[in-house]
Amino acid sequence: MDRCDNDDDRDDEGDRDQAEAEQQALAELEAETVYFCDFADRWLDSLTVEKSTHSCYLGATEEVWKPHFRDRPVGSIRPSEIMAIVAELARRVTGKTVNNSLIPLRGVFAAALDDEIIDRAPTLNIKSLKHQAPKPDPFRVEEMDAIIGASTIAMTRSSPTGTSSRSAQWLRPSEQIVVRWSDIDWNGQTIRIERARVRAVVKSTKTSSIRDVDLTDRTLGVLDRQRSYSLMKDADAPIFENPSSRLPWPDVQDQRKPYFHPTLLRLGLRRRDAYQIRRTFATLALMAGVNPAYIARQLGHANTAMLFKHYSRSIDGADAGREKSKLNGVFGPKLDQKVSILPGVSQSFGVLGSEGSEKFGEARW
Repeated sequence: MDRCDNDDDRDDEGDRDQAEAEQQALAELEAETVYFCDFADRWLDSLTVEKSTHSCYLGATEEVWKPHFRDRPVGSIRPSEIMAIVAELARRVTGKTVNNSLIPLRGVFAAALDDEIIDRAPTLNIKSLKHQAPKPDPFRVEEMDAIIGASTIAMTRSSPTGTSSRSAQWLRPSEQIVVRWSDIDWNGQTIRIERARVRAVVKSTKTSSIRDVDLTDRTLGVLDRQRSYSLMKDADAPIFENPSSRLPWPDVQDQRKPYFHPTLLRLGLRRRDAYQIRRTFATLALMAGVNPAYIARQLGHANTAMLFKHYSRSIDGADAGREKSKLNGVFGPKLDQKVSILPGVSQSFGVLGSEGSEKFGEARW
């Protein structure tokens, strides 16, 4: 009886081993027959990301990776091949662009790993390239005045490069083009920011959060004058519209290319994106001594970390030398002066001689 039981156990183990071997063979066969182009398309179709993000992933997949791996089985692609493509790409575009191109490729192989088509992703040890992040490039006060004046004269008050640069300086361009009259609280003097428009699609804000932005007296005056241009249409109409078509702006590119950049060119100013208007406002507010936590809330940052990261120079320049004076008060006079260490005791601090050697004064202890 025991011997029969042992035989049954051995039969069960044999069946399990055979099943695992068949499963392994099936996985290897699938890895050889699932082609990169098909699986990449399947992965792209499964994404639930913003339209703009999906478009970027699709572009990188079609332009960078499919030309190399289109008809290759997913399991046949090697890390060295990817590294060679990255190296060639890095000679033509920025490190940031290369890193953005790697994002969808990593996603494709991560999905293949989850589906057990492959047992190791070839992108596992491929690191992102280092790149220099651009610093804020705000306009000077006189430049902002020139931009506002030029765009107000050249176009109607519905232009975002004119009045909206005054009244919506806290906002991202994608938020600015979709803000509505119904978002304004005239009594509380605030405007609610809860949506953005990117590539003609209305979505949530970049941080997926709603915030109320304070309106200054100057901003309220601008909005009051703006009423006759777009408020008469509908309370839910956008505050700022295309001055030519009198229709809502479908995307920030539609205002940047035909209006904002030509305005800078006419004024002889260095080319920058309209996003720098928001950064100009943040910079000027910091230099004026406005509380960083308040500025972060108005900009839509979760905390001040992003503010300090990008605008530390403005914070440093806002103190007019007060913080340096505090340090001088703590650490005392110059090194070549005599200072009193204890009552009745003094010491001359050494200074460098003409030949670079230290000459110490006599110390009385």
